[in-house]
Amino acid sequence: MIKIFGLAVVGAVTFILLKKYSPEFTVLFETGAAIFIFLFVYPHLCEFIDVVKTYGNDSGISSEYINIIIKALGISIVTQFSSDMCKDAGETALATKTEFAGKMIMMASVLPIIKTLFELTLRIIDAG
Repeated sequence: MIKIFGLAVVGAVTFILLKKYSPEFTVLFETGAAIFIFLFVYPHLCEFIDVVKTYGNDSGISSEYINIIIKALGISIVTQFSSDMCKDAGETALATKTEFAGKMIMMASVLPIIKTLFELTLRIIDAG
């Protein structure tokens, strides 16, 4: 954890200096720093996914639904990362469009769960 924060602080200081002397390289540098931070976090993300899958399987929840939830989480993370990179590059309009696209993709990916919820609701209403 300290490595990540250390890398972020060193990256921020380097970013400030680079912005002053060579602003055209700041976006590339920031992207590289973000990738390094992601590489540090990746093993923890894999561990989280394994735990969620294990708990989901142990609880009897369909693995299809667990995978959909994990996919939605991944879409959320990638969307936020991409949007933040656009904002840092001064492209706020592109960041907004990226966020919109991410939301639409996430909504489409969870449709099977929504369909199941509607079907369950109709069965409960019909049974009552």
